[in-house]
Amino acid sequence: MSISSTLINFLKETWWLTAEMSPYLLFGFICAGLLRVFFTEEWVREHLGKRGIRQIIKAVLIGI
Repeated sequence: MSISSTLINFLKETWWLTAEMSPYLLFGFICAGLLRVFFTEEWVREHLGKRGIRQIIKAVLIGI
């Protein structure tokens, strides 16, 4: 196998993998954008910014 065919094969596989992942990446970016809109930095600091078990439980519930 020559270097050029290996490189072409690598690029094809990389493109295929990117195409397969794209719907999930897009969904993740949309979810992240919505979270950014609905949960402001102030809200996150107020509810999750301290140490303790309550903040951990809140973070887990929000994550679910």
